[in-house]
Amino acid sequence: TDRGARFSARLAYDERGHLAGLRNTDMGAMSGLDGAPLEGTFSTDAEAMSTGVEGEIIVAFERRHRLRRYLPGRATPEPLAAPAELDGAPSNGGIEALTLLSDGRLLALTEAFGSSRALVGWVSDAGGWSVLTYATLAGFHPTGAATLGDGDVVVLERAFSQLGTDAARLVRLDGDAIVPGARLSGVEIAVLGAPLSVDNFEGVAARPGDGGEDLIYIISDDNFRARQRTLLMMLALGRR
Repeated sequence: TDRGARFSARLAYDERGHLAGLRNTDMGAMSGLDGAPLEGTFSTDAEAMSTGVEGEIIVAFERRHRLRRYLPGRATPEPLAAPAELDGAPSNGGIEALTLLSDGRLLALTEAFGSSRALVGWVSDAGGWSVLTYATLAGFHPTGAATLGDGDVVVLERAFSQLGTDAARLVRLDGDAIVPGARLSGVEIAVLGAPLSVDNFEGVAARPGDGGEDLIYIISDDNFRARQRTLLMMLALGRR
């Protein structure tokens, strides 16, 4: 969460395969490199997460931009070298979307670093990080990314307003196009807006369904505000 907490649960489904609830829930504090719980807005603002090649969870933080690896069974993380250019990102505009690609590389996209139509991102390799850009639609900003079974990537974007006119969309990127120096421009596959249930969607994950479809999960951040909600939705994306 934005305040340095971590939450885990098992998803429960009904007989139709629809989401029905959560079980085995657990919440606790995230730890820093010293093993102590993270404290203060400057240190606790976790904004993106991804699995890693060793089963770890990689977390990207804003305010004080950095990457951390939380290895299985260990509460204390290890540092992960971040892109050098990330130091120049706005305090609240750093890495918001992070996903492990099918070939073991990482894709990282910022929320508000760059121009209004081309945001800065990076793709990793054995030597570090290489810059690329991500083309956006006016008013929308990437807030999550997930890799599909065929190697393509789904990016979640949100348009968030304090006036309550929230919207979100899902964009599909060609996995083969994710290379250093690329200008990534995806294909819009879904838009969520009124009268549908919409909130401040900031997280996305994907897994194969039993029928060959991709199941896309999106989750919203209520920002600890009474008028907002934490929503978890599952969408089915058919084969192309």
